[in-house]
Amino acid sequence: MRKMKVPLILGLTLLLFISGPSWAKATIYLKSFARVRGEYIKLGEIANIEGEEELTKKLEQIEVTSSPLPGRSRTLNRGYIMVRLYQNNISRNEISFKGAKEVKVTSSFNLIEKERLLKIAKELVVPFFKGKEVKIEIDKQRFSSSLRVPPGKLRLEGGTPSFTYLHNFCIIPVRVYINDKLYQTISLPLKIKVFEEVLVTQKKLLAGHILTQEDLRKEKRQISNSLEDVATNLKEALGKRVIRAIPAHTPLLKKILRPPLLVRQGDLVRLIGKGLGIEVITQGRALEEGGKGEIIEVVNVNSLKKIKAKIVDAGVVEIMIN
Repeated sequence: MRKMKVPLILGLTLLLFISGPSWAKATIYLKSFARVRGEYIKLGEIANIEGEEELTKKLEQIEVTSSPLPGRSRTLNRGYIMVRLYQNNISRNEISFKGAKEVKVTSSFNLIEKERLLKIAKELVVPFFKGKEVKIEIDKQRFSSSLRVPPGKLRLEGGTPSFTYLHNFCIIPVRVYINDKLYQTISLPLKIKVFEEVLVTQKKLLAGHILTQEDLRKEKRQISNSLEDVATNLKEALGKRVIRAIPAHTPLLKKILRPPLLVRQGDLVRLIGKGLGIEVITQGRALEEGGKGEIIEVVNVNSLKKIKAKIVDAGVVEIMIN
């Protein structure tokens, strides 16, 4: 008979601990589900509390634990809540529990969809490409989902894009403000495709070739180096020489265009020196080749002195005398 009394007493004690005595000053009706907005979960958000007014107000403001991340959830049971009450100097004799045995708590959130981030990105990136057709997408391997941030007044502010060498990828810092306070800064990774009507070679061209209309055609292309200066106008290309070989069907870059060759390496040239109100004419030998307006190195055949001179005509170079 004595052996049966022990588990009975333990069971009554546990029931008293969880449910509280009948003379409790306040009753906590625990919800089965609750959504919170703040940084901490307050007891009044996850339970309805009835009882003495002063104690009820105190219980409602007790911070049970930190809130889960925006959009996430966590589960709290009566035992955990009772520990927090004890830590806040609330005796188990003062309260009783009713309602659910545990509560699932989720955090409210603002959802920042990728479309909104992409709109900010376009406004910041497109001006770098001077009216060219630009397609921008978020790199899914580096940024796979929309963002969840705490509730409140949301404001996004994009920073200066940071481009890779080829400019087909960039990262934009986006500052996230909640109620005008900086919450976090994210790095938004972008893939960039740039298209433009450009001049494309019809056939393979050798270094030194003088361009004619038959060598080129216009075609819309995705530019691999999207900020590189690609030739788009026939007038700026026809009659120019290319300084390196170009495969067929290749966009023509301005940086490889030069004026027609007027001086070849090893040519004897007329070397004109001007300045101080005088003009001196002597003979030189070109150590480099070039077209009109280009600067090449020549050697004075009389003094054997090497100097830089500007090509002004076929076989004629000029230096300035100080």
